[in-house]
Amino acid sequence: MYISALAILLHSCSSSHSPFGETVYLQPEAINNELVVDMIHSISANDHYFTFVHSKTCRFYVFDSLGNLQFTFGVKGKGPAEFQWPGGIFMTDSLTIIYDEVRKSVLQYTVDGKYKKEVVLKTGVSHSRFCFHRGYLYFHAMDEYPVKKVDMESGELFKGFGEFYPPYHTVKDRYFNNMSWYLHPYGESILAVNAQHAEVNIYNTDGILLRKLSFPELEKFFQILNEYSVSDLLYTPPERFALIHISDISIDRDKLFLLLTRSPEDPKQVQINTILVIDLKSGNINDTLKLPGRMYFGMAVRNGHCAVYNYSDAQCEFYRVPQKIYGQKD
Repeated sequence: MYISALAILLHSCSSSHSPFGETVYLQPEAINNELVVDMIHSISANDHYFTFVHSKTCRFYVFDSLGNLQFTFGVKGKGPAEFQWPGGIFMTDSLTIIYDEVRKSVLQYTVDGKYKKEVVLKTGVSHSRFCFHRGYLYFHAMDEYPVKKVDMESGELFKGFGEFYPPYHTVKDRYFNNMSWYLHPYGESILAVNAQHAEVNIYNTDGILLRKLSFPELEKFFQILNEYSVSDLLYTPPERFALIHISDISIDRDKLFLLLTRSPEDPKQVQINTILVIDLKSGNINDTLKLPGRMYFGMAVRNGHCAVYNYSDAQCEFYRVPQKIYGQKD
């Protein structure tokens, strides 16, 4: 474990304003390299903990905001309270909700890792993207409605909602689509972010669209990405191919954080180290946060703290988000 002395300075080597706001270069407040794992697949947070998911071993690593490992849990197997491939996680202040991609079920744990119950779903959760809000699970489904709603007490499945984006086409037996959504509670509503389009939809809990945000400059950047996509290798017209351009999202204090799969400065090169910050009140992209490494998987932001997994250096990193991002002085 290493705690950086630079944490007290805030990392505010900033560039001039661009369509993506002011650029702020971050340095980690803490680094934890105790985990000897090849990959972290998902990260979630509540007011007390950040939990990192290692799907292959079915282990969950729980840290505080300073990067101190508090405890671990999770057992691989086919029995009750066991996992075969935990793909996604969502934490509240009282529950840890985990989706197992093989079992196609949702397992509920207390925040200290004690098993509560399992709910088997009638349909799979696409890319393990889901959220939990006031007793209901909202998840992304690859069918006529991108968002489904399940009562976690009774298991009842409700009619879905959201806008369907049809798949582009099939190339050499590989199926590509642009219908990939991240979901997150936002106050008393559900926020949905399309991973391929610069679009943010806010619904009430009954699926009625309350507000739609779009970002033309970000959409333009995504179109540039397609020009350098693997579609070139498959002899596919770039304009007909979509990459997943957003690899994770998080919400903290009316700010939406988007972790991008490419950097606006160099779209030809895959480098997952750029976080866009959107003010959900104004609908503007206010800031760009740059992480010091090259490849990050998983991101969670809570109470001004950010946790990510640095895949390039095989370590968990913890940052303090500058207060100016939230409109306050450091």
